[in-house]
Amino acid sequence: GAAVDTVTLLAGQTITGLLDGGADTDSLFLKSGSSDSATLGRVANFERLDVVSGSWSLADDQSYANGASVRSGASLNVNTALGAIVTVEGAARLSGSGSVAGLVTTGVGAVISPGNSIGTLAVTGDAALTEAVFAVEVNADGSSDRLAIDGSAAINGGTVVLDLAPGSYVVGTKATILTAEGGITGSGFSSLDAAPISLFIQ
Repeated sequence: GAAVDTVTLLAGQTITGLLDGGADTDSLFLKSGSSDSATLGRVANFERLDVVSGSWSLADDQSYANGASVRSGASLNVNTALGAIVTVEGAARLSGSGSVAGLVTTGVGAVISPGNSIGTLAVTGDAALTEAVFAVEVNADGSSDRLAIDGSAAINGGTVVLDLAPGSYVVGTKATILTAEGGITGSGFSSLDAAPISLFIQ
C-alpha cells in the first residue's frame, strides 16, 4: 500500500503470489542461518534490499532504486539481472553469473567471486573495489571467471585469489579476469594468492 514498509524474510518462509511493496519507499531484509541457503523471487516495488545474514540467491530479475547491500558474513548469488548498485561489506560475498547495476566494496575482505564454476558477472555501471578479495577460477586453456564492467573500475588494494584447475599449463597462456570499458584507476590489487596444486607447465 501507500506507506513506508519494512519487510523481513527468514529462510524457510514461503510467500504465495507476489510480494509488492506498493508506493513510497520500502525496504526488504533477508535473514537466514549460516548453514541455510534461501532463494528470493517474485518481489516488486521495493526500493532497498538488505541481505543481513545467511546465503541467498535470486530467482528472477529484480530492481531496487536505492541499492542493495550484503552485510558482513552474508552472501548473495546473482544469476539474474539485479537492477541495483550493490554494496558488499567486509567478510561478505557476492557471486554469480548474472548482472548488477553497480558494485562497491566497503571494509576489508569483501569477496567478489564471478561465475558459478567458470562464468562472468557483469556490472552495467561502475565498480569500486577497496581492499577486496577477488576470487576467480582459471583453467589450463586460459578460460576463467571474469568481472565485466561496462563503466569504470577503481581498484585500491586487496587480493586476487586464483583457483587453478589441474591441467597442463602452457607458458604464455593468458586469462582475462577483469575488464572495464571505462578504464581502470587506483593503485590496483596489492597481492596475488594462487592455491597450491600440482601443475604441469609446458
